[in-house]
Amino acid sequence: MSQAHALHSEGRHEETASACREVVALDPAHAEAHELLGCCLELLGDRAGAISAFDSALRINPEFVSAHCNRGLVLLSMGDYTRGWEEFEWRWKRPELQTLRTMFSREWWDGSDLSGRTILLFAEQGFGDAIQFIRYAPIVAGTGARVVVDCHPPLKALFRQVAGVAKVLENDAEIERYDLCCPLMSLPRLLGTTLNTVPDDVPYLVASAECVRKWREKAVSAVKTLRVGLVWASNPDTGYAWHKSMPLDMFAPLAQIAGVTFYSLQTGLPSGHAAQLSPGLDLVDLTGGLDDFSETAGLISNLDLIISVDTAVAHLAGALGNTVWTLLPRHADWRWRIEGHDSPWYPTMRLFRQRVEGDWSEVVEQLVTALREFARKGGP
Repeated sequence: MSQAHALHSEGRHEETASACREVVALDPAHAEAHELLGCCLELLGDRAGAISAFDSALRINPEFVSAHCNRGLVLLSMGDYTRGWEEFEWRWKRPELQTLRTMFSREWWDGSDLSGRTILLFAEQGFGDAIQFIRYAPIVAGTGARVVVDCHPPLKALFRQVAGVAKVLENDAEIERYDLCCPLMSLPRLLGTTLNTVPDDVPYLVASAECVRKWREKAVSAVKTLRVGLVWASNPDTGYAWHKSMPLDMFAPLAQIAGVTFYSLQTGLPSGHAAQLSPGLDLVDLTGGLDDFSETAGLISNLDLIISVDTAVAHLAGALGNTVWTLLPRHADWRWRIEGHDSPWYPTMRLFRQRVEGDWSEVVEQLVTALREFARKGGP
């Protein structure tokens, strides 16, 4: 298996799959080979084959955590939410989540009656995940529960505005003061969400009036053109950031469209690229003032369109009900499904997909055409 893992680390999916098949031919009970084969087949677009390979791994080892988790992600990408959410729960057996599981040691909600009880909903993964799934907080509050939220500090001010949220915790010392807890990303399973019942009412996040007013006065009040926000890179601290990111220079062809002012919404290390942009695309960079997501929400609320790679800003714009165009790599995350240009999670979002892995040129060509039409109409 060492050769297969080496090939897999280099992104040589077909060769990895062949190596796994050789191992399985010699040892049909090699669960790890079946599991890695499933991962490769999914990346190669053979999702039915991937599910079959994961099933083989699980017949050999029913407690194979990675096989369960990866099978769940494939099922979710195929729109099979009923089975996908169940498999997705196996993530809590991963070693890297055990510290979090220990921190939230009170009884975990099992879907039973919440009337008169306090439940702590907590963010477990990235900013985008938290923004996507905080939509369930009002639904949980509607069952009669008092809803408290624990989230990443840059989200706290924003999540205080969510309907049904009674409190956002200020620090870890407050974690013990509740009856039950539940990870945000477990709520779709407990509430029986299917592809056809995704709670898609937007906006479910709102920018504070103060932030909206501040950014209007600071950035856009004198601008009479269309105002378009840009994000080109995923957080480099997250997995597969390179896979979801693009060079800022790729946006240069957008400059040919008259009547548009572009704003950088890119924070973190890649934000420095804005100062090095090649001539042609003038980019208003005010990101020095975007120190949390409530500020970003205030600026977004003053823009006409957001164009973003798969990042938390795309989720934020969708949750705010803004028009957002999300640029996806060839192998997109499960939540964006396998194909299509719309999202069941965000009604105001349009998806632009790579057809060739790593090649953003066709996506940019589509963007230019779409933005020219958007500008011609004067907006959505």
